[in-house]
Amino acid sequence: MNSKSRSLLIQAASVAAPSLLIVAMRFVLVGGPDVASAVGSGQVAPALAAPSPDAAVPAAVRQLTPEQQRAADWRGLLRYDANLESPMDARANVVLMAPKKVEPVTPVKTAPVAAPKASPLQGLTLTSFMGNLSGGLVVISGKVYRVGEEVRPGLLLANIDFRNATVTLQNLDGETFTLVKKD
Repeated sequence: MNSKSRSLLIQAASVAAPSLLIVAMRFVLVGGPDVASAVGSGQVAPALAAPSPDAAVPAAVRQLTPEQQRAADWRGLLRYDANLESPMDARANVVLMAPKKVEPVTPVKTAPVAAPKASPLQGLTLTSFMGNLSGGLVVISGKVYRVGEEVRPGLLLANIDFRNATVTLQNLDGETFTLVKKD
């Protein structure tokens, strides 16, 4: 048997299995092939027919307990034609109130807090020198600079001191800062 035949057989079994199961259960529960065949043909078997409303039911079963009787009486008092109001109903009585007058809030003026001034040399590292006493180049944070070039915006390289391994940087206000080579 190839896979296509096997697949068709499985599909047919999955469609037929529920019907066969129902017929088998009727046969087992109802009591035999004559009743099961009657049920399968659309005829109503006498054992499966619904009891008539006037069937003989003991009187004790038909009487209600006091709690059941109170529930039945309460149910009889309910009116289904009454117009029920829901709090979620948009037509419910709504009391409109005038909006409250909101007075503007005046902000309290405080003096601005000055942030601590960061050092302009923060993050700069003097790495090496090249040149002689008359002039040269320095490497600061991986970039090469000459005297007079801008290391950062507003911070110029003012002087290179080869003997002391330092450079002097000057900002636009004239303040000078010294950057020392770390070994």
